[in-house]
Amino acid sequence: LAQDRTRRAVQKRFKSFLNSYSSADEDRNTNRRIYVDRIRSMAAQNSSSLEVSYLHLMEREVILAMWLADAPKDILDIFNEVATRVTLQWFPQYGNVTDEVHVRISHVPVSDSLRNLRKAHLGLLVKVSGVVTRRTGIFPQLKLAMYDCVKCKFLLGPFRIMGEETRNNFAPGSCPSCDSEGPFNINAAKSSYRNYQRVTLQETPGSIP
Repeated sequence: LAQDRTRRAVQKRFKSFLNSYSSADEDRNTNRRIYVDRIRSMAAQNSSSLEVSYLHLMEREVILAMWLADAPKDILDIFNEVATRVTLQWFPQYGNVTDEVHVRISHVPVSDSLRNLRKAHLGLLVKVSGVVTRRTGIFPQLKLAMYDCVKCKFLLGPFRIMGEETRNNFAPGSCPSCDSEGPFNINAAKSSYRNYQRVTLQETPGSIP
């Protein structure tokens, strides 16, 4: 997914899925474009969440469903981009409501219990249920970073940041304007951010043996 060609292929497939998946795929007696309708409903409510069924993906775009299961963080980032673009095509002024549409995955067929989660599950798409015992506030997290070259003031970027670890380990290699290898300062005003929140779950009391 780090390659632009692969990323563009995912974008093309998901865009086609959003625009064309219809109720005829489930019931031949009807023919409504399900996700076009959902985008219209989302816009009517001034919402920023678009629910996408994992089962629909499995039916129409098996490769996307597999990649989503194996690399949800990267794939959801692409899904959000595509959903935002499709929404803006239908509603050009929707950028005044939200700067990003968030895809929420529903109907994941396999559910794991919290006690069975292991290291092998890290970074994979899992479905669990439990009780929220703690949650942080909502904080800004860097998404697209812009950097200023200290020597010539040239603006570099945007650079996609996938998490705090990536941010801490990332810096531009050199400035294309003056060939300097740094230092570079992040330009907070020109960079883009996403909302971030961490929740802590525990098993529901009735499920504890």
